[in-house]
Amino acid sequence: MITKQPSNKNGFVRVTFELPSGTWAERVNLVGDFNDWDTMATHMTQSRSNGNWRVTVELESGRRYRFRYLVDGKDWLNEWHADDYVENPYGSSDSVVDLTDFGETTAQPVGSGGSGLPPIKWIPR
Repeated sequence: MITKQPSNKNGFVRVTFELPSGTWAERVNLVGDFNDWDTMATHMTQSRSNGNWRVTVELESGRRYRFRYLVDGKDWLNEWHADDYVENPYGSSDSVVDLTDFGETTAQPVGSGGSGLPPIKWIPR
């Protein structure tokens, strides 16, 4: 599940990514455009109260971001409540969180091939 809220920081949105407690894992990482697909950069924590995996990040508004969840460093999962899905060069698709409803940003890339997504740095999965 994805929850979006305006941030106190101008031009940004607080986005909470959450996986259900039924996701059996030792660790889960949120990996995407916003952290340069770094598989260790954004660690999700498991709630003691309900067992859900969760992380909140501040992302620049006015953009769309590709992302996936990496479970135990080997299994890639999509967010089934994502705003969109885009095929990737690995024979699967990436989830997309769309923040264009939160306004345009001056840093939005121009000429992104018509997809509305910023250029992607692909890494092997």
